[in-house]
Amino acid sequence: MISSVACALQGEACALSLSQVTISTAKMPKEKIQDQFTDLPVSRQRKYQLRMKRDSRCTDCGQPAIQGSRCLKHLVKSRERQRKKRGLKRRYHGTLSYRLEDQKKVKGKTAR
Repeated sequence: MISSVACALQGEACALSLSQVTISTAKMPKEKIQDQFTDLPVSRQRKYQLRMKRDSRCTDCGQPAIQGSRCLKHLVKSRERQRKKRGLKRRYHGTLSYRLEDQKKVKGKTAR
């Protein structure tokens, strides 16, 4: 099969039939998601976050959310990021992320 570029360089007219052309389905667009967030005037990232929150999944990674809108890993990351941003030294051990971390550690020890 002679490519159309080679035909153009040689000054010949080329016609490709449909049997010679292959279309990759990997590049075909996915169907648009139709739900309550489709027509909202917000960014696609925000729509993703809203869908994840609706399905009780982490808004950062999509893993099942422990409580609220984040998994334990991203809950802890968020807590530490806020501590650094605000310049806090003190740790508030009664907060949700610390309690969930402690529960996970206890479960890990009993499983051994």
